[in-house]
This record gives sequence, structure tokens and C-alpha cells, in this order.
Amino acid sequence: MSSSLLLSFELVYLINWLLKNEKTKLKLLVKNAIDKGVATELQNMDAQVASEKNDELQVVFLDFVDFLEATLKECMKTETKVNREVKENILSDLRRLNVSNVDSNTLWSSITQVENEVLKHKKGANSQHDIKEIFLEKLLKNWNPGKDQIN
Repeated sequence: MSSSLLLSFELVYLINWLLKNEKTKLKLLVKNAIDKGVATELQNMDAQVASEKNDELQVVFLDFVDFLEATLKECMKTETKVNREVKENILSDLRRLNVSNVDSNTLWSSITQVENEVLKHKKGANSQHDIKEIFLEKLLKNWNPGKDQIN
């Protein structure tokens, strides 16, 4: 079986990121597979069977890469949707607040922290009240007003 493999930049970047940041988890995944019998299956396989399975395993590898690519796209799409919904909720709250004494870095940092917390806790846009509370909490925590900014 001869075929070429084309990997997207995003998938290669994910693999690189996993190797840099999640090596321990990847090792645990491999160890778990070995504990569940992969090593035994490989040791018990004779050369003839391995040769016959070679084409089949190349297809399995392509299926694995396709699975990673699809999962990455799905997760990024979900994250993008949640981030957009969080920003929309926060912007509606910002319109009602007087944030003229708050610098843009503090606002941006607070919004980013809310996005991360919402994604981490898997809260959706249906929890608009929670998002508002988290935003106000982060905003107050990040804001360091000068004496001239306090009325």
C-alpha cells in the first residue's frame, strides 16, 4: 500500500504541544494500552501475521490521524463558540457599567480569565448570571486604581 499523508498545520502543532506539555499523560496512555494487552499481542504475533496486517494497520493509522484532526476541529469550534458567547454576555454588561476608570489591559485580562474559567468548568452561555458574577469578580481582582481614579 503506497499513499501519501498530509497533516494540517493545526494537527502538527497539537502533536508538538502535546509532546512539550503532556508527555506524562501520553506515557500513561501508552502504559494503559500495554497493561491492557498490547505488549502481549505484539509478542505473540508471528512475522507472517504481522506482514499480513501491515496494510490494515496503515489504514488504522490514517483513521487515528483523521480522528485526531476531527476532534481538534470539534473542540476548537466549541471553544470558539463559548468564547464568543462569553464576550457577548460581558459586552452587554460592560455597556451598563461605568468602566471609564479601568484601563483596557485590566478589562482584557478579566475577559480572558472569564473565558478560561467558563471553559474549564464547562459552563455555557445559558449561565449568563454566572458569567456576569465571574466577570465582576475578575474585574475587581485585577483592577488596581490609583488615588486619582477613586471618587
